[in-house]
Amino acid sequence: MASVAERLKELREDHGLTRLEMAQRLSVNKSTITRYELGDMKPTIDMLLKIREIFGVTIDWITGADTNGEDKYVSAIKECIKAGISPETLMMSVNALTSMRKE
Repeated sequence: MASVAERLKELREDHGLTRLEMAQRLSVNKSTITRYELGDMKPTIDMLLKIREIFGVTIDWITGADTNGEDKYVSAIKECIKAGISPETLMMSVNALTSMRKE
């Protein structure tokens, strides 16, 4: 099971952010991000909720409690919603990709 520190570092790196940029997005000091990533400090529930909202991940994923990896798809689904892609269109795309992989 991944730790909060590992997940926050992974999240920051996956978004191509420096610690300072991550801190700015979360309205905290850079030292707070450093302490989170080193495991010296754990985020509050309010901060976990903010991270969830800003980065489109679940609290289960942040805390390492996820077991199936589905949470990594949350941000992609949110982007589909923002772009106005209907669930039906998304499923058609998934089916097309699946059939292409089989060929």
